[in-house]
Amino acid sequence: MRRPVTCIGLFCEDIREEKSGQDTLVGVMPDNLSVGQIPAVIPKLGIYVRIQLESDDNPRSLSVKVRMPGGMELSMGTLDELVARAKADAEKSGVPFAGMISRSVLSPVPIPLPGKIEAIVEVDGAEYVCGVLNVSKGERIKTST
Repeated sequence: MRRPVTCIGLFCEDIREEKSGQDTLVGVMPDNLSVGQIPAVIPKLGIYVRIQLESDDNPRSLSVKVRMPGGMELSMGTLDELVARAKADAEKSGVPFAGMISRSVLSPVPIPLPGKIEAIVEVDGAEYVCGVLNVSKGERIKTST
């Protein structure tokens, strides 16, 4: 079955653009994040989304947003202008899909309620959830160094 869009979203502590053009994701978060209390504040939240469209797809609109617990939505921007450029690059390179990346770092991020933070790609009004971070109240996860 043909898919109109393929996307993956990762939540992390920071996103760094390297001189080489590559991205470094710092502190990729697990699916479930325990915070000591709710309401809470996450000091910094990176949202890294990779999107691939089939080379013959022609979406009229493509955007990325984040839905917070409680339903509030934050726009991470539109990629409408990037679609044509990504498609041209794909055709020139001979690859069967056009790839795009959306990078956002939010700071600080208030968490008023427990629940899911969803990274969503919207293509022509259809939503595709590409990443979920479940935030719950509980003992903070401790990591050893």
